[in-house]
Amino acid sequence: MTDRNNQIILNSLYSANRGFPINPNGKEICGIKPKNNDTYFEYDFQKAKDFLNSIDVTSELYFNEPYNHKRNFIFRGHSNSKYPLIPTIFRNISKNEYNIYKNKQYPKRELDLFADFSKGINDLGFHIENDSLALANYYGFSGSKKSEEGFGFFDRPSDLMRKFPTSEQTRILGLAQHFGVPTRLLDFTYNPYKAIFFSTKNILHNRKVDETKKIGLWIIPELLIEAVKRIKFIDKIEVKKFDNKNIIAQEGIFINYFPPQEKDNFPIFKFENEDKECFQVKTLDKYIVENNDATFQQIITEITGKPMLFTLPHSEVDLIAEKLDHLNINWITMMPNLEGAKNEAIRRMKLNTFSF
Repeated sequence: MTDRNNQIILNSLYSANRGFPINPNGKEICGIKPKNNDTYFEYDFQKAKDFLNSIDVTSELYFNEPYNHKRNFIFRGHSNSKYPLIPTIFRNISKNEYNIYKNKQYPKRELDLFADFSKGINDLGFHIENDSLALANYYGFSGSKKSEEGFGFFDRPSDLMRKFPTSEQTRILGLAQHFGVPTRLLDFTYNPYKAIFFSTKNILHNRKVDETKKIGLWIIPELLIEAVKRIKFIDKIEVKKFDNKNIIAQEGIFINYFPPQEKDNFPIFKFENEDKECFQVKTLDKYIVENNDATFQQIITEITGKPMLFTLPHSEVDLIAEKLDHLNINWITMMPNLEGAKNEAIRRMKLNTFSF
């Protein structure tokens, strides 16, 4: 049930934007009409030129005639369009893990990673908030920290665990996610070209590329995220820029839709598959659109529409690479440090190797 204050804000969002639709019916973009999937619109581009035009500032993506009212989005790139919008730490949930979440016991695997990362950056002299340090210290002395399987649980989780992650701890989570530690966060960016870089960075641009695979670019209206915040848990996290130059370079932002234990249930569902019980975390797109609130449904069906997924065959990424080079988007500019220089040198070596 949406509380009164949030319902007022939700109604205001609807009233203020009802005359300026974003994409409620799956409009045509650069000549492509989308497939209307249950939780997202899928735009299947066949040519890189059309794909690039679709994210250009003049694209129908940002405007909806005749209103000419520009909209803002967040973007996420996938090297395989079939990859779901699920954070790394929660992929492939087992029956045992499902029961841990269902019974509100706290999973150890995520805390293993968070505590060790927090302790590590504290030892290196980085700024760390009291919430993160307290949890790391408590967790380190709580006994039997790691299980052989890498996933156990605490029978009686402390308040520190029930509140995880606090608003302070999300900063450390963002840093951990950014450096490749599996977390409950999903990386996004405000820049579509930088999202495309991450979807194409490991694809070797040559004639032997797999013709059946496609890159994917997820696009979510910011207004839709704001509406979801009024009916259920979702957090848009911006890490402070002084923490990391990479965050500045990548125009990064994180989305968390997994609430602390004390606030709500984890978005996990079970289903039958060949007479076997299976368990899965809800994808972000599914989590976003599933709600019975009447005003929220009006916002989706009349204003924002569902999240969008733009796809393009791997065989078309040559032009994408040229465009990114022209925009000076590469490992050095995306990761302005020695690691970025190393990655760019290796990338260019591979490109030269496979260009013959």
